[in-house]
Amino acid sequence: MASVSKLSLGGSIQNTTGAWNGTFATDNAMFLKIFGGEVFSSFERYTVTDGKHRVRNISSGKTAQFPFTGRNTAQYFKPGTNILEDNAQAQNKGAADVTPGALGLVQVAEKTINIDDLLISTCFIDDLDLAKSHYDYRGPFSKEIGRALAFAYDKAVFEAALTSALGNTSAADPFQSSQKLKTSNGTMSANTSKQIIDSIYEAAQGFDERYVPEDERYVFVRPREYNKLLKDSEATTAGSLGSSLVHRDYTGGGNGNLAENFVVKCAGMTVVKTPHLPILDRSLDAGAANVKAWDGQNNDYHGNWTDTIALCWHPEAVGTVKLKDVTMESEYLIARQGTLMVGKMAVGHGGLRPECVAMIEAVA
Repeated sequence: MASVSKLSLGGSIQNTTGAWNGTFATDNAMFLKIFGGEVFSSFERYTVTDGKHRVRNISSGKTAQFPFTGRNTAQYFKPGTNILEDNAQAQNKGAADVTPGALGLVQVAEKTINIDDLLISTCFIDDLDLAKSHYDYRGPFSKEIGRALAFAYDKAVFEAALTSALGNTSAADPFQSSQKLKTSNGTMSANTSKQIIDSIYEAAQGFDERYVPEDERYVFVRPREYNKLLKDSEATTAGSLGSSLVHRDYTGGGNGNLAENFVVKCAGMTVVKTPHLPILDRSLDAGAANVKAWDGQNNDYHGNWTDTIALCWHPEAVGTVKLKDVTMESEYLIARQGTLMVGKMAVGHGGLRPECVAMIEAVA
């Protein structure tokens, strides 16, 4: 018969023959490994932006560069043209007999993103042995740590994208400008599904005109707007239930389900429901209009998004640099007779390509 181990309240393991297996340190390491795995699983479950934008991992340093290139041009070739000489060089010579060159001008740039200060979520477990013995204690604690990290992570990613959108809506080059769209109602609660859908289609049109790739487009909406996309009847024939996004006559029945409360796509974009879209202007939270970040933030997440109801993007819109992914630490405090659990990550976020961002506001 196999030896059966049991947990000792003294902190180590005793088998059926009475011999001690392991120590408190090894038991604690196993507990931390399980707890940390649950935190990471919770983070992956509740984050909605991870995997939907560019992420770069670094092993050291405090910044990272995200290179990106602009669009090139095409032209007809004339005999005698020096391809290796760009148009500007040829024209600047001032000679009347100089034929403009044919070398394209491709803009190359890079975005530097800083690592913010350590992002942490903590809890204190009063009785470690009780937490080891009763998994109903460990589960909720680990889930809440993971959820808190996911919320803070997503919010900063959205803020970076929205900041990029606000700052580039009037760029001289239309192919490098973002979109700031407005619905026809002046309040968030007054918008109907038709107005929201129309705005998303307008954003999709803007993406097409800016040559944003059609694959991997996402639209993030708040829960209220997500539910409107499902249940409003204004966008369909009179008396029918559900919006056009889930109406069989429009979609063939495969784009959503009222009973299960989900919708897949709108205007070719994957619809993602999230309460993580930021609402308040952080400068207002800080008490001064010119404050652009809280303590610990080394990137610009400043903006006023009180009227934002949806955010459309392609993964190239925003980037994240990770110095430390989600990790766990624990320490048993004798003076406190319990264990301090800390979930942490070191990341930073920034907007990359403004033409890949479209924010939709409830402003008349």
